[in-house]
Amino acid sequence: MPGYRNDVINFIEAADLLIHPSLTEASSNVIKEAGLREKAVAVCEGVGDFDDYLEDGVNCFLMRRENIKVSIEKVIRAAYNNKEHLHRMGKLLKGNVINKFSDSVLNKQRLKNLI
Repeated sequence: MPGYRNDVINFIEAADLLIHPSLTEASSNVIKEAGLREKAVAVCEGVGDFDDYLEDGVNCFLMRRENIKVSIEKVIRAAYNNKEHLHRMGKLLKGNVINKFSDSVLNKQRLKNLI
């Protein structure tokens, strides 16, 4: 998708899997947005805050940074061969995103910091 798009969420909604091969990232909103749409994701291990809410094989695919092309191929093959697992991963990711980043959770954390 070259250039600016204001309909990115439509592409996420149409996808079975979002592959995010970024090697550096602080906190990726696109992964959280995909999770809210119950989409499975593949991310590079050790990047940004992914370790805080993603677990390999449970709610995401973790890819090895050292050989990203091979990792991407493995993820695509795994996703293609097990659609049920892909759907389960998306549902679990949604739960993790809501539990970790919902407004009520953030408000509880803010309140705890004030006390």
